[in-house]
Amino acid sequence: KHVSLDPKSKSKRWKRLVETSPVYINGKIIYLSADLRLIALKAHDGSLLWEKELLHFPSMRGFLVETDIYNNEYIYICVGSNLYKLNANNGNVVKSFGNHGRVKTWTAFSPVIYQDMIIVTSRNSIHGFDKYSGKQKLKIPIFKSKNFVGALPWGGMALDEQKGIIYFGTGNPR
Repeated sequence: KHVSLDPKSKSKRWKRLVETSPVYINGKIIYLSADLRLIALKAHDGSLLWEKELLHFPSMRGFLVETDIYNNEYIYICVGSNLYKLNANNGNVVKSFGNHGRVKTWTAFSPVIYQDMIIVTSRNSIHGFDKYSGKQKLKIPIFKSKNFVGALPWGGMALDEQKGIIYFGTGNPR
């Protein structure tokens, strides 16, 4: 059991309703708190491993964890208008990714990994970033010619790895 904020308090530290599920990776539970902290706990006893205060709102609907082929554990999380790569063992930013650990992009939900890319569905396009360097490898516009203001990707995405297809829904255009 871990309590990040007193549920009976009326503290100004409560900043956001959390819509993100905790994730498990190799004995760690990682979750977002309502006061904008990313917290890692030991799964077997709930003791705190590390926590990181976020200065901007994270993606409302998820982040991604990975154990790569070298057994390195990473977290990919969008905060504000940046995708960050963090070391899952200590919460430190991986400086070799993008511009000192981040690439400029936004999403409302969790990215996915396809081959060696982190795929992010943003407001107007799909972006693929090299998961090691952060270099942008692809950009596909969602709406090519029509004005679909308000028809943003909303509820997450699904990846068909065999066919290389991403499926996602959009909201209603205004």
